Amino acid sequence: NLVMAVGYAHKKRVYTATATGFAKSFRFNVDAQFCLSDHADFKQSIEYIDAVSPKKVYTYGGNREVFARNLCKMGYEAEAYTEKEMRAYTDKPMTSVASA
Repeated sequence: NLVMAVGYAHKKRVYTATATGFAKSFRFNVDAQFCLSDHADFKQSIEYIDAVSPKKVYTYGGNREVFARNLCKMGYEAEAYTEKEMRAYTDKPMTSVASA
């Protein structure tokens, strides 16, 4: 998420910025950075699961086993799924997305 303009194309100074969840933990070589992520963190995921009261939760992606175990400890029926297992429930391949 970086917008750059070539310096010689402008007479004024060009400023750079990035908006990413990683801005909370890392410093990037830009003029400004903003902590912004479209991924839910652990607490937000739990709040959503609590709100919808699912019969079973299938976790997928990074830390899927740990998340499923935590959900089980909280009283939910949860199971970690691999990409192959998730494909059985969709007509398109799943793609992993790095979380912030």
